[in-house]
Amino acid sequence: MSGFPIQVAVTGAAGQIGYSLLFRLASGQMFGPDQPIVLRMLEIEPAMKSLEGVAMELDDCAFPLLVDMVLTHKAEEAFEGANWVLLVGAAPRKAGMERADLLSVNGSIFGPQGKAIAKTASSDVRILVVGNPCNTNCYIARMNAPEVPAERWFAMTRLDENRARTQLAKKAKVPVSAISNVAVWGNHSTTQYPDAHNARIAGLPVPEVISDHGWLKGKFVETIQKRGAAVIEARGASSAASAANAVIDSVVSIRTPTPWGDWHSLAVVSKGEYKVPEGLQFGFPVRSDGDRWEVVPDLQHDDDAWKRIEVTTKELLQERDPNLGSVSITIDRHSYPFTAIVGQESMKLALILNAIVPTIGGVLIRGEKGTGKSTAVRGLARLLPEHDVVEGCHFGCDPTDREALCADCRMRLQAAGMLPHHKHRMRVVELPINASEDRVVGTIDIEAALRAGQKRFEPGVLAEANRNILYVDEVNLLDDHLVDVLLDAAAMGVNVIEREGVSYSHPAGFILVGTMNPEEGELRPQLLDRFGLCVDVEGIRDPDERVLIAERDAAFKRGDHEFTNEFAAADSNLSRALAEAIGRVRDVRLTAGHARLISSICVEAEVLGHRADVVIDHAARALAAYRAHGSPSREDIYDAATLALAHRARQPLRRDQDETTPAEHGEEQEGSQPTESETGDPQASESEATSEATTEQTASSSETGQQSAGADTGVTTGGSSGHESSPDALETFNLRRIDLPRQRRVRKQGGKRAASQTPDRRGRYVRAEPKEKVSDLAIDATVRAAAPLQRERGRRHGERLMLERQDLRQKVRERKVGNLIVFVVDASASMDAEQRMAATKGAILSLLQDAYVRRDRVAVVIFKNRTAEVVMRPTSSVSLARRRLERLSVGGTTPLTHGLMAGYKVVKTELLRDPTIRPLLVLISDGRGNISMFKEEPLVEAQKVAALIEAENIDALVIDSARDYSHLPSVQHLARVAPMYQTYAINACADLAERMGAHYYGLYDLSRDEIATAVERELGRGR
Repeated sequence: MSGFPIQVAVTGAAGQIGYSLLFRLASGQMFGPDQPIVLRMLEIEPAMKSLEGVAMELDDCAFPLLVDMVLTHKAEEAFEGANWVLLVGAAPRKAGMERADLLSVNGSIFGPQGKAIAKTASSDVRILVVGNPCNTNCYIARMNAPEVPAERWFAMTRLDENRARTQLAKKAKVPVSAISNVAVWGNHSTTQYPDAHNARIAGLPVPEVISDHGWLKGKFVETIQKRGAAVIEARGASSAASAANAVIDSVVSIRTPTPWGDWHSLAVVSKGEYKVPEGLQFGFPVRSDGDRWEVVPDLQHDDDAWKRIEVTTKELLQERDPNLGSVSITIDRHSYPFTAIVGQESMKLALILNAIVPTIGGVLIRGEKGTGKSTAVRGLARLLPEHDVVEGCHFGCDPTDREALCADCRMRLQAAGMLPHHKHRMRVVELPINASEDRVVGTIDIEAALRAGQKRFEPGVLAEANRNILYVDEVNLLDDHLVDVLLDAAAMGVNVIEREGVSYSHPAGFILVGTMNPEEGELRPQLLDRFGLCVDVEGIRDPDERVLIAERDAAFKRGDHEFTNEFAAADSNLSRALAEAIGRVRDVRLTAGHARLISSICVEAEVLGHRADVVIDHAARALAAYRAHGSPSREDIYDAATLALAHRARQPLRRDQDETTPAEHGEEQEGSQPTESETGDPQASESEATSEATTEQTASSSETGQQSAGADTGVTTGGSSGHESSPDALETFNLRRIDLPRQRRVRKQGGKRAASQTPDRRGRYVRAEPKEKVSDLAIDATVRAAAPLQRERGRRHGERLMLERQDLRQKVRERKVGNLIVFVVDASASMDAEQRMAATKGAILSLLQDAYVRRDRVAVVIFKNRTAEVVMRPTSSVSLARRRLERLSVGGTTPLTHGLMAGYKVVKTELLRDPTIRPLLVLISDGRGNISMFKEEPLVEAQKVAALIEAENIDALVIDSARDYSHLPSVQHLARVAPMYQTYAINACADLAERMGAHYYGLYDLSRDEIATAVERELGRGR
């Protein structure tokens, strides 16, 4: 025996798995026959006596490698100095317990354990989560320990791998040792996918050895998925010895190099491999070099495998999002340095100004993904100075501001005359996109109400956010009423709750940072205006700067000392500058000349309302304080106005509109205004940094559309070159708002289009109903149900209400269902005739005018030459759509099948993301495809895709652009006239419409407005 002891923490140590595991640990089976260990065993307090018995047995075994044992019920003590943490203990799944209930219970266990690991474990700690549901439990713990690198967190899928290896060996009648390369994908649940296709038997692919492919895709998969339940049914308890064995195997596989060509199963954090969303704790095939691991790339899957992976991914996403509501992510010193962020100076400046003067009203950051938005927010938090908070206060009240104290702190102050307090650094509180209104604002404490008859307030996200940064990613996808709540609280600094008999208010002053991608929809103007500042960001186009971004990211991830030292110093300097600016901002003066300049800027920009004037005032003060100016310079005011008017100005901001200085307006400027070279301030020359709108990338089509009209046989183009005069076409179309009829079908959730019931806490409370398991208690209906029975139950006057389970009522809430309209547009040469493309573009924009308000979305697929392209992903952004549509040109051949398949894939992708949407596919074409996709006759291919769309129950609409064929009858089967690919003796569009179960219209019968009306009518039709 040699070496320093490894500290190994095991939770649930007295449980069945823990008991089976500890003796094998102490005997050296995990870390080797020469490695001494210290066992740090954690149990709940009622099980401590049992744990003492386990320790006695370990002592009695006289294991030479077992140096010491720590027995405790305190997580921080158990994890202190731990090199390995094995999170075995978890709440068991009881009879009748739903998986969601189990997740909720375990969330309260693994969240605190994650924080304890971050606080007391060794700096090289690695964590394996065993307690089920282990993937999501691991995710919850990891999110509560951002200090621990994500690569050191693992969830166990090795038990499933071992089960799969055994079943394959039995089927092939070979030893288990002959089985290798088994991967278990996804969640450790009944949706997992044990992959036999890529596994090996004695080095050969499994399908070559086991010819019963039906068994491989059916019975084999089902057996592994349900093996845990089968064990429970057989022995009356869950897997213990086999789970303990899998723990040993997992850690050994992580710590030792993987044999060449082999891999093992492990749930690790996804970085986007195999289309799995980043951040999920997902089961992958993994190989290790004994120190680091990687996901095995480039494994092949058939359609069945991809579908199974999609199913298990969806389950993990559903498990993850509800738990995010209870996890507040704390950012600390391990965040990426704020000053290391390359470019994006306007975004950084807007965040800094809000940190100096939070009453600016927050910042909205609009732009594409991967531009450093969230990195900047997290980096800023650690730069801000610490402040005093009242000890034990839910809201982090400021002990020096007695006017803003919460009710509890006021009572404590009155009773004791003082408030104990401590220093606290500002943190980032993240609002999940699926948060309910109760989770945001807080609600009645149901447990206190039912058990003690007390009306007690249960704080929500706004309570956590007080005196912190509230970060809302994809704020444009939040329900409007939630955005209203957030902006109200941000503006007033107070959260007022009046609901369910609870009347309460508490301080809610925070820096609000919202991010959004305009391609996914915009905020209503009323909400947009409520954000103080706005910046538009985009990816950096300069190659040298892009190289610098990659180099800094790599240096940060490998812990490069030079990088760390350089930017630690830069961040420290910026932190001091912020502290000084916060201290001096109250002394910054604005003169009457400044006020007049601000007002004139707003008038020239044709800004609606007066909020912009106030925001520019506050932002100019903050900027002057940051640049060490005693009074704002003209440049300070214009820089502040650029940020404050980016989302408000209806006319471009002109810096030369008034060359008189503030002093010339009748007030003397206080103090000199040093330049950047005089002050050393890197932000002083950023006056032009903020753009007024995001520059969109051009559509990815490289076609010129210069092919002759003969490429699309039988269509006369009138000599057109194949280009559409898009701007003129858009200007001549009379845009209008469309009020679509109320949808008849009730769906689960969605946008704002039609009433629908929702099973979560979002939406309007419309009625109540009795339910065995109540997750959203209707207090009023519950009281009404119980009131007539009080005398029968023996309640006396003055006593609390006597409730029984049958009294409980569940709230029924109602939301709206949105539509997804996917236009599949023929952009071949035939569409240039008679301004057909102009009418099509106008119809799309007309629908978007309505979608902008109602949260419906529109996508556009075009097909021409030899391919199809999604030129506009689903969006409700009118401005984005206009820019994309203006670039569309026409010309070339007609790859109809390509277009239909591309539209179909857009619909299927969006349905995977949100099964509650109602899609409508709108085909606008003459139907005469002349390019093959699958080496069949083009119309035959198109007919097959049309049948697929009908089989998938996707609503469709066909608009025939071929005026001269629109009256020909549709037929059931193809009637071809030679030569191939030239012409068909049928109305192709009518035939496709019939096969899709779609309504059919001729374009020549429709005015431009009537195209939109046809879509409107179809959306009102239940299928």
